[in-house]
Amino acid sequence: NFGIPLLSRLPLADARVRYLGAAGFPSITADFSLGGRRFTLLATHPLPPAGELRARYRDEQLRAVARWTQEQAGEVVVTGDLNITPWSPVFADFLQSSGLRNSAEGRGLSGTWPSFFPPLLIPIDHFLHTDEVIVNRREVVKASGSDHLPLLVEFGLR
Repeated sequence: NFGIPLLSRLPLADARVRYLGAAGFPSITADFSLGGRRFTLLATHPLPPAGELRARYRDEQLRAVARWTQEQAGEVVVTGDLNITPWSPVFADFLQSSGLRNSAEGRGLSGTWPSFFPPLLIPIDHFLHTDEVIVNRREVVKASGSDHLPLLVEFGLR
């Protein structure tokens, strides 16, 4: 249920599975080269906050991701089903402590879950990045086979 893949058209360098936080769910990190410049990507999927313990695990994983982000040299992208909306104070704390920017800023509401009931779509799938990452295109695309709608992001480096 919490497996996580990373598919890329770009060659990966130093790709590895990491476990951030006590819940023990996998995240993937990889280094990429884009236009001759390197950046690091982390794909992660914390627990949904269904109950106090799961919320604590989610929040702990987000804190661990923020620490990991601060330890990286160069540009960083963090993406995945973070199981948190942009209106949450925990999300605001996460952005501040990680130094990441929300690619949804200024682009309107982009609900991704639950795909099976569009009137209630909320944005819990995210693409976050450091300052030198430029988002050229960001959209939620229609697809079937998941309870989430895919988030398509095209980006580059300044």
